[in-house]
Amino acid sequence: MIKKLSALLILLSTSLHGLAAIHMSPRIGSSSYSGPLDTLILMIVGIGALYFYYKSFLKWIKRKSTGEKPERKLGLDDWGITLAGYVMVSIFACGPIFEILQSIGDYQLVRDTWYIVFIFCFGLLFFLRRT
Repeated sequence: MIKKLSALLILLSTSLHGLAAIHMSPRIGSSSYSGPLDTLILMIVGIGALYFYYKSFLKWIKRKSTGEKPERKLGLDDWGITLAGYVMVSIFACGPIFEILQSIGDYQLVRDTWYIVFIFCFGLLFFLRRT
């Protein structure tokens, strides 16, 4: 439990750093929302999150082919930690998608669609892990 909680706090602090960089750029007059190092870190962590989606997808296919049910969550603390973890992974998975959207459009496109991308990523992860 303590290991999961400490990992969650580390993930939360790094994801909040990335989100702060996204929302601070118009205020500092930069045309891009982050520097090269921030972008590199965001891409590495984002690729890791997308790998988690890939592994979840493979487990989902295996579970559906064998008729197996996902493990049950017993209490409120299990659900809370699970949903918090899903939120963190979804935030990280949004990073590469935001980079693609920014290269297609501009910062305004990312700003206008961030919640749609996040809800899609969260919903997909919840579907893959809980069905």
